[in-house]
Amino acid sequence: MHPQIQLKEGNKVADIATGTGIWPCEVARQAPSSVQFDGFDISDAQFPHPTFLPKNVTLSKLDATLDPPESLYGKYDVVHIRLLMAVVENNDPMPWLDHCTKLLKPGGFLQWDEMDPLAFRLRPYLGSAPIPCLQALRDIWAHTKQTQWIAKLPESFSRNGFNIVTDETYSEHQHQRHMITDLWCLIADEHATMLEQYGPPERANQVKQLAIGAHAEIQLGSYVSHVIRVVVGRVPGK
Repeated sequence: MHPQIQLKEGNKVADIATGTGIWPCEVARQAPSSVQFDGFDISDAQFPHPTFLPKNVTLSKLDATLDPPESLYGKYDVVHIRLLMAVVENNDPMPWLDHCTKLLKPGGFLQWDEMDPLAFRLRPYLGSAPIPCLQALRDIWAHTKQTQWIAKLPESFSRNGFNIVTDETYSEHQHQRHMITDLWCLIADEHATMLEQYGPPERANQVKQLAIGAHAEIQLGSYVSHVIRVVVGRVPGK
């Protein structure tokens, strides 16, 4: 959680698109035990068994592109949302922002963390060695979905009535570069598996081969520098 957001006893926090629930589980370890964390996702396939969760963490199914149930309106002091690059449609995050806004109390905070593929930077080994596979994969990620909305998140926050608290970008630490770029290739390979199911199959084979070649380029010291944008806004009130 961004340090501009200070949790207090009895606060309620929602995590949208929670996936495995790792974010609320980790933040709950650092927060007062009276703070309640509720994670929501459209699918519960990645949820851990409830017995593995901290006592102040719950995980539930919820479609965050639709209006939330009335029981959740104005319930939360903080809403956190992240990594929706692959699912935001039509270059428009507003359905997600509208959903989050309705969850917040007056004076509540919204934090959105997003990876921006248009800001990825390739770093070749030996200064200028060719890295065609990493380059091709970067281009695929940059153009598969429209992601211009990520750079404009602060404007979208403002249009939805938020006061901007902070707008920052972060990159990985040096020792994380190999690991994160390797993970990037594994995601590409998973994307290829999806293409095998939904087509076209020749595209799937192309992506798989690029992932193999990119992995070889990584072993020689090349990497992709990732950029995470973090925007924190606050609803007027209190």
